[in-house]
Amino acid sequence: MKKILVVGSRGFIGQNVKRHFEEKGDEVYSVTTSQDENQKSFQVEKLDPDYLSIFKKHEFDIVINASGSKGVGFSWENTFEDHLMNVTVNSRLLQAIVDTNQNPKFLHFSSAAVYGNPKSLPIKEDFKTEPISPYGFHKLQAETLLKEYHDLYDLQTVNLRVFSAYGPGLRKQLLWDVFQKIVKAGDGPITLYGTGNESRDFIYIEDILQAIDLILEKASFQGEVFNIANEKEVQISEIVSRFLEALNKDNEIIFGGEEKKGDPINWKADISKLKDLGYQQKNELKEGLIKYSKWIENA
Repeated sequence: MKKILVVGSRGFIGQNVKRHFEEKGDEVYSVTTSQDENQKSFQVEKLDPDYLSIFKKHEFDIVINASGSKGVGFSWENTFEDHLMNVTVNSRLLQAIVDTNQNPKFLHFSSAAVYGNPKSLPIKEDFKTEPISPYGFHKLQAETLLKEYHDLYDLQTVNLRVFSAYGPGLRKQLLWDVFQKIVKAGDGPITLYGTGNESRDFIYIEDILQAIDLILEKASFQGEVFNIANEKEVQISEIVSRFLEALNKDNEIIFGGEEKKGDPINWKADISKLKDLGYQQKNELKEGLIKYSKWIENA
């Protein structure tokens, strides 16, 4: 049994990570920014978190930082706050570990946003990082911090560049937005951003959890990065159509053609490094969308 700290345990990925390790029988503690009566939960200030007091009282085998801001759109309107939530949080966590002479395995959930619009596909981890949003820049700065603390203090760190994650618990982004618009429109048409020709590499939450297990078991934790995806490029128009099918809906979908500032055009990951650890996709898109549709209809 391992003692694990999950930072950002109320978010989509964080809540699933917390549940996953609890079900495995590990001793899981969590950090949130809201009150929680759970004795294994620590409440911190969102923009001024005190992690040192936590590490002075507890020694952890694994620290998983699944916290962060709301994403690209939020980062344009709240750039300073986005920096605090994506960069300062990691700085304080890492320094608290150093100050208490601990060395847990430290996983940070970064983002494919660090790549921006790559010049070719599929995207490998050694591609040049060219973020096109404050969110992408801040996630990249956080990655640099993890590499710095490994190189200078020999901490065990790894960055997970997650592409388009989805599954139960996700209350934002494309699929959530589609469902909310269907609720309002009834049987009428719904309008989405973009052309529908944009593409993403989707990964279901259970496969992300599989990737975490493999990385904890087999990765070197030397500040390296891993793409977390499925090496499959799916157009937005296709996934929306398949999601409607999973929901048994036939609304007309209209793409307005607008571009969202900071959003990439096409993504497809190279996951050779993850596959070398033994990763195999267990949830195909059709199956994942059915599971998510069942959850979202009761959310």
